[in-house]
Amino acid sequence: MKRIATACLLIALLLPLGGCGDSPEDTSSQSAIEDSRVVDEDNQTSPDLLDEVAYICENKDGEEVIELLADFSAEPLLLRIEDSTFKLDRVESASGSRYETDGIVFWIKGSEAMLTMRGSDFHCSTATD
Repeated sequence: MKRIATACLLIALLLPLGGCGDSPEDTSSQSAIEDSRVVDEDNQTSPDLLDEVAYICENKDGEEVIELLADFSAEPLLLRIEDSTFKLDRVESASGSRYETDGIVFWIKGSEAMLTMRGSDFHCSTATD
């Protein structure tokens, strides 16, 4: 009887300690979650939340190449193409982020993008890829 009482007392004292202390693995997982820049699908923003991202865009034949700089620091999005700057408004998109203005559509998902301009479609990737 004394053994059962001692065992119950020992279990009662040690049980609350099971949840105490973080192992190094738990801490690193938590910091990785806190440092991540994951954005929910309904509120996606630019790649890696950078203010400016350079893209290189090619038409499907690879005959025409456009270099552009997308400035995500504020709304509307500013696209700098050659010597021109265009203001594009964000519009609803099922996936990724989509911006439009008269005659220009810029759609982003991850490090890839699509540009429609002057009646042509261009596949874009970040200049650092």
